[in-house]
Amino acid sequence: MLTIDNSQELTIHDFIKNKEHQPFKGWRTTAKVENFGLIFGCTAPTFAGMLKQANFTEAECDEFIQLTNNTQAYNAALANNMGSKHPMKTADVKFLVVADAMRTSFFETYQGLMGRIKREQAFALAHGYVRSWHGPVRHLAELRYLSISPKGELQGADRSLYSKMFSHLLNNACNSTVQTMESRIAFATWVNIAKYLALWELKSYCWNNIHDSLDFYIYKPELELVVALANACAAWEREPVKGIHMSFDAEISDVQDYEHRCNTYYKAGVGVDVLPIEEAIEHYNKKNGTDLRWYGNDWLFDRYASNRLSMYEKYCKLNGKENVDEWLERWGGPVINQPAMATRRVVNG
Repeated sequence: MLTIDNSQELTIHDFIKNKEHQPFKGWRTTAKVENFGLIFGCTAPTFAGMLKQANFTEAECDEFIQLTNNTQAYNAALANNMGSKHPMKTADVKFLVVADAMRTSFFETYQGLMGRIKREQAFALAHGYVRSWHGPVRHLAELRYLSISPKGELQGADRSLYSKMFSHLLNNACNSTVQTMESRIAFATWVNIAKYLALWELKSYCWNNIHDSLDFYIYKPELELVVALANACAAWEREPVKGIHMSFDAEISDVQDYEHRCNTYYKAGVGVDVLPIEEAIEHYNKKNGTDLRWYGNDWLFDRYASNRLSMYEKYCKLNGKENVDEWLERWGGPVINQPAMATRRVVNG
């Protein structure tokens, strides 16, 4: 049984430490749903459906309504529902009231968010595309051919024919810039992970990414080390997230385990504790008689710039320049000899 001590303030580190225990686990699931849905401006009915899918219960709805003093709003929603031509079930009314209250509180807390959503949508309607802060463009070509009023609404026959597609395009307009930025951050993480997987000559490899998530095939004897490596690379503080705590949630699905294949593979795995990279390397070296080393992360493998040679210089100092250049050639990163481009590319892609 988990006992919550109310005598001291709960810190974010306390919350993360207890994230697999109730009630923290349930709160975290709900928070993920709220962040993922509302950051893109989803409506209250859509958000209510997302809460149901996340196993938010009717009893939790009752508790939320009581704790947040939304009983009056719930009673008003019940009265309106009774007079509707297509009344909802009582449980659905509760979910809708909770979703609306959460949504209102969310946008009141993050007051610039709805403005950003409307701004991205207005830009997409005017230009037929959206652009992320660091450059990538998402084209929404259909917007150029739809009949749209000055108020940004479909008109004429297009309203009955393409309303669903139009809504989808507007959702893409406001979420593409966020998800592209997540991918941009994940790419820097991925490149550094790939660098170490090659340097340490491990069998594991990363084969896919979706937004800010990375998918790995991991050789079992390397599991502890690779998970620690991924966490160390993901937690690296760099722009555009300088000063923001970054963490890595590792979920493992064992393809050789029948229960994992039936219940958790591929969508959600079993959470594992992640060791600090130095401790994981020490365990691996002791067990396998190796001499793996951690050199930190570097922009060198993400940006080709003559002033970003620190990682290459570290390798040369520790392992010898000839050995490093030979390793670079072997792993498909041709040495660039031009003085203005005095850098090395370590991984393909």
